[in-house]
Amino acid sequence: HDALPGDPVPLPKELSGPALRVLNHPNIDLPDSARWDIAANRVREPVLTSLAALADEHRVGVAVLSTGHPIEVFGSTRMSNHIPGRAVDVWLIDRPIIDQRESDGPLLPVLQKLVQAGATELGGPFDVDGPNRTSFTNLVHQDHLHIGYHWR
Repeated sequence: HDALPGDPVPLPKELSGPALRVLNHPNIDLPDSARWDIAANRVREPVLTSLAALADEHRVGVAVLSTGHPIEVFGSTRMSNHIPGRAVDVWLIDRPIIDQRESDGPLLPVLQKLVQAGATELGGPFDVDGPNRTSFTNLVHQDHLHIGYHWR
């Protein structure tokens, strides 16, 4: 039978340590679609490792991983890094992102740490590293963080 929202997600035996860590982390709130993406091995390890590290220090609310995200980057024809499992949208880090839009507030060091830890795309309410670098801001990213990783 097909899984329905709220049903336990069957986990394959070959899930990675980072995948299991995210699925079982007490500080990460995942929607069913994100659990299904992780169980189906649709999420790349840098995203999972980043989520787990973030949750070691903060409560984290995930909005979307891959399933349910638009295929293309808003306003473009480029494929979003969400589709191949290279990005996550987070709506909460200890409290909703929409309530943390002050550039000198508690979110700033979290964003700086994500950049230092290797995120290659970081969209949010403000730019932490200057134009044309890793971090960016726009109207779409005022209420959540986009944390993405390019292939290296």
